[in-house]
Amino acid sequence: HNPPVMDDHKRPLNAEGNPTNNPEEMIYRNPHCHIMLTVRPIAEDGSWEAKSKQQYVCIRDGENGKETKNFTAEEFKTAQADGWKKQYQFKDGKDKIWLTQEEGELRGLERVNKFPKTIKLQNEKTEIWNSRESLLIWRERWAVSANEALEEAGKDARIDHRSYADQGLDQIPTVHMGPRVMQLEKEGNETDIGSLNRQIKAENSYIQKLREQLSEMVDSVIKAVDETKEKAKSLYEKTAHKLESIRARFIGSSYRIEAYDETRKKVEFSLKNGSRLTNVKRAEERRRESERKEKTYVKKSHSLQEELAGLSRVEELLRGKKLQSRISDIQLKLEKLHETDNMIYRECGFDSADEVKAEYKRCLKEEKKLTRIEAYIRELRGTCNNDKNDFRSISSNVSEEDKAPLDQERIRIRGEYEEMVQSDLQKEFGAGYDQDRFTRTAKSADKKLSYDDGQEGKVNIHEMLEKGKEEIQSREEGRDDVSKESHNRLGRD
Repeated sequence: HNPPVMDDHKRPLNAEGNPTNNPEEMIYRNPHCHIMLTVRPIAEDGSWEAKSKQQYVCIRDGENGKETKNFTAEEFKTAQADGWKKQYQFKDGKDKIWLTQEEGELRGLERVNKFPKTIKLQNEKTEIWNSRESLLIWRERWAVSANEALEEAGKDARIDHRSYADQGLDQIPTVHMGPRVMQLEKEGNETDIGSLNRQIKAENSYIQKLREQLSEMVDSVIKAVDETKEKAKSLYEKTAHKLESIRARFIGSSYRIEAYDETRKKVEFSLKNGSRLTNVKRAEERRRESERKEKTYVKKSHSLQEELAGLSRVEELLRGKKLQSRISDIQLKLEKLHETDNMIYRECGFDSADEVKAEYKRCLKEEKKLTRIEAYIRELRGTCNNDKNDFRSISSNVSEEDKAPLDQERIRIRGEYEEMVQSDLQKEFGAGYDQDRFTRTAKSADKKLSYDDGQEGKVNIHEMLEKGKEEIQSREEGRDDVSKESHNRLGRD
């Protein structure tokens, strides 16, 4: 079905956002279907099968003490002959314990009920039906069918049922927005989910930019290699660019995590320091309650004044004083209401209702900002974890013979990658950019980006790089020329 777009009161809307009862004016943008499937298995003859089978938890005396085993009702008929017995629950003082019937009677205990101890064994068909493996098969079949339909319809669009990770895409998935959030965003209203998705897209754009720059560099290297026939050198450069690009992205994400976490702490401190948020919410709740009461009093007072003004001379003599008294009572209630308001405002640290209202809006804005920052930090940490795994995977496949020329190439290109990520951070943070933080983050990243060499545990490649070119060159001089087989192995890696 394709339900129309509706407002908060479940009324269909037209293109201008106004309620309408005309189906031709309604907006339809969410066609979908609901598929309901039974989870109860059906036998080949069409009869229903049980979702699960019941098994008795039985016990017997064995050579090494008590033995426990589970039997169906049919299996138990045979198992009895081998000494297996059902267990029942008995009262032992305040406790309840499981014993065989003979053990319970021997100890003189009262049985709780007539039901033996059992477990449920799920039907294999139901287990397969509800399995993750079946879900993945269905998702794949849906993608195939949908793409076949798109091709028959002459459409270029295609869908992929796999996650970004399974597709090998280094991207952060966005959060599902839903029709209501989509409508709010289209109307120009900023939502938390929309803001989070914009931040994710910005991060993906940053990742894509690095990927494109890396691709351009690799293409440039390949072209140079084709011209000079230095095939071995191209392999080193390609691997070095991969490692340094991952390192640069890791540094950028780590810098952002630290910077935004600092902002998060400031916002959190601002909200909670001196019970600020608690006082604001208490004062705002009082302000709203007082505003409702004041409207009621004012409305009643106006009504009485209009009634008084419309009295004749005779009616005024008969009812005038009573009406005036009721009006005065309302005025006294208003004054008392305002006195109570001001007392509560002062207790919460405010001088007026306007000040309370303004401060409450500021707190709401800070709470939303805090939520967005926390979500962004979580996404950045996920990116760092993926980069760390990728870096270790590539580094651990480099042989000992190839480390010297590869490390030398990485030192040569490291500066341009660091300048690239520094430039992006300077644009993003402006005057708030901190060079000391960048330096600290880079050193921390070098400690975290390590690989397992299979002998000495975790080895930090960057500690070797920091020793400088002289050590690398001396290590290189101690070896013969890199063999052709070594080059081929690096290329396969």
